[in-house]
Amino acid sequence: MVISSSARTQPLWTPTPQDFPAKEPRTGSRRGLAALAAVGCVIAFLFTYGIFVFTAGGQRAEDAILHNAQSAARLGQDSSATLLQGADVATVILLSAGLVVIIAGMRRQFVLGLVSLVALGVSLLATDFLKTSVLVRPDLGNEGRAWHNSFPSGHASAAMACVLALALVVPRRGRPFVLVPGAIAVAWVSSSTITLAWHRLSDTIGGTMLVTAIFALAAAGFAWKSSDRGRGLSWGVGVLALVVPTLISFACFVVLTELAALDTAVALASLSAVGVSGFALWFLGGVDVGWPRHAA
Repeated sequence: MVISSSARTQPLWTPTPQDFPAKEPRTGSRRGLAALAAVGCVIAFLFTYGIFVFTAGGQRAEDAILHNAQSAARLGQDSSATLLQGADVATVILLSAGLVVIIAGMRRQFVLGLVSLVALGVSLLATDFLKTSVLVRPDLGNEGRAWHNSFPSGHASAAMACVLALALVVPRRGRPFVLVPGAIAVAWVSSSTITLAWHRLSDTIGGTMLVTAIFALAAAGFAWKSSDRGRGLSWGVGVLALVVPTLISFACFVVLTELAALDTAVALASLSAVGVSGFALWFLGGVDVGWPRHAA
């Protein structure tokens, strides 16, 4: 049999794009990152409560600052923080919830909108329940002062919950446009509550950590395209998700106990709020939340 030259040069197999399907995005790793971030925030919440509230050094520094803030508030030395006194928190929460509903409707992500609203409500209820019914502030004999428990801050929690509810429901690419200005708003609320002698630094840190943990769980549970079950999440990234929140709290504790001043506490409240918001942007940045056909 004679084989023609054209037959000898004909390839046995010609690859096509169908032979090499595109890999599915490894959003399962992002789902795992959000879950680890939730655990990290819970650890930071408990750490903050323990190191600030159950140590003599933490109580001494915060109670002295609270006393100074009360004196300054009576003298009317601050003008910017007083804006918070006239703010209607309930109205702000309702407006945020309304925006969540509108955005979810525009994206046809009704379940996602419901998840955001539930996370918002759970954050507010959990903060109030823990502060009034579970957590206590022991009397460690700091200059005879016996203060009521104010951990965690309801104002800081509400501000953070409104920001994260909107961040969760918007498309992934739009989250920086929510979280960046939102971080500024949470920082202002947190620092103002200290200036007005409503809360201590630990209260604001605990409030933002608690809310971030709740929304991280919501993001982890509602992420899509996560069939890889977390493959691709390096141990280094996982460790960062677990320890960064606690490092933020610990850094604030070290600075506050060394420089126990009202201005220091106000600055640390702002910086910690920005830090937690940046942490939320980090673990939410790559998570597609919602049904696949509509997720961005």
